[in-house]
Amino acid sequence: MNSVNRGHIYMLIIMLYMLAAQILMGIIINATGIELSFTANALISQYVLILLPAIIYFIITKSSIKNTLKFKKTTWTNIFLAIGIGIFIQPLMNLINLISQLFVTNYIGSYVKDMMSMPFLLLLFLLAVTPALVEEITFRGIILSNFKHQSVLVACLINGLFFGIFHGNINQFLYAFVLGVVFCYLVHLTGSIIPAMVAHFVINASSLTMQKIMVILTNLFIPENSAILETAANPDSSDILVASLLVLFMVIVTLPIVLLLIRQMHRHNNKPNFIKNKAISGVLLGDISSDEVNPEGETSHEKVITPVFILIVVYFILYTALFEFIIPALTVAN
Repeated sequence: MNSVNRGHIYMLIIMLYMLAAQILMGIIINATGIELSFTANALISQYVLILLPAIIYFIITKSSIKNTLKFKKTTWTNIFLAIGIGIFIQPLMNLINLISQLFVTNYIGSYVKDMMSMPFLLLLFLLAVTPALVEEITFRGIILSNFKHQSVLVACLINGLFFGIFHGNINQFLYAFVLGVVFCYLVHLTGSIIPAMVAHFVINASSLTMQKIMVILTNLFIPENSAILETAANPDSSDILVASLLVLFMVIVTLPIVLLLIRQMHRHNNKPNFIKNKAISGVLLGDISSDEVNPEGETSHEKVITPVFILIVVYFILYTALFEFIIPALTVAN
């Protein structure tokens, strides 16, 4: 089995495994009436549905954990640059999130009230520390390692696509796609998964922190705040448009900072413009020798668009169409 197809199959297995778990949990809840807490759901989704398949992957393939996951030492400069990127890219993610809410539902927003009632350190562990470790192991580790014969551009675009699909809804797909590409780019820039993990943590942690601050201020200054929080979680179109304009001004300021930080990371790691040079992912990361690259800049004739890849995309389209449009429409009709 070629490397790309193995990466595709691994992604498909994760998706089907998560679907099977979702169906099984629905059956158990309907049969017993027992509802899992938010904490239990978060732990199961990350450690049972994502980390467990990763462990099984290494057992079956006998791949090198260190080489596959790129757990390599990096410099403090890379860490601080990754922190800066995580902070200043946040307005762009917020803008994408807001604009998408004009067309689709923000499912995360509906959980804000429940999440913010939890201890903040527990929230950080569940929604910042854990995803930064577990999701990076899966996407910038295992899946990226299977695209070592592809260009950095192709490897990052597919990685971002799979990362977006993994989140299971259109709203999160859009900004997760962008983040997946950025995290993948950081791995190629530094040769280590650690800066991507740091940026991932900073983005999730800063988002949680801002939401927690909003709740605290609302509780302090505005009585009967539940309605206000409900509006924040489910804004109407006019609220979204106003917020989008405000966030757009922030993006105009912060996006150039992100690009400057990435440029500085290029200089610090002495990496040329590998997108323009059509660099091969595995060569840049040290997984394959430059001798394996032919004059056309190719290392193999592996196809990226395979039947399994098409199945993954079709599955996501059908899944989101069913749960975001068809079922809600039928519910309203009844």
